[in-house]
Amino acid sequence: MLRLFFLGVALILGIGATFALWDRFGPRPAPPLPVDVSQQIDHILIEKSARRLTASRKGKPVMSLQIALGFAPKGDKSQEGDGKTP
Repeated sequence: MLRLFFLGVALILGIGATFALWDRFGPRPAPPLPVDVSQQIDHILIEKSARRLTASRKGKPVMSLQIALGFAPKGDKSQEGDGKTP
């Protein structure tokens, strides 16, 4: 009975080690392809009151994302740690 217990523990540890090694040394996803210069974003607008970031290219919005703000988002940034940055 004790031998069966140790066999089960060894099996669980072996499976855990396999997953840990796979996570560390397994294949990684391919890096994203470089973006052509003509497709880069040329303007970023952050609207704090709407909690939105809008990226545009040549005056046309290409992406809009909801953002999280600091703990005191109202007003302009004045010093480090004031909680006003997105």
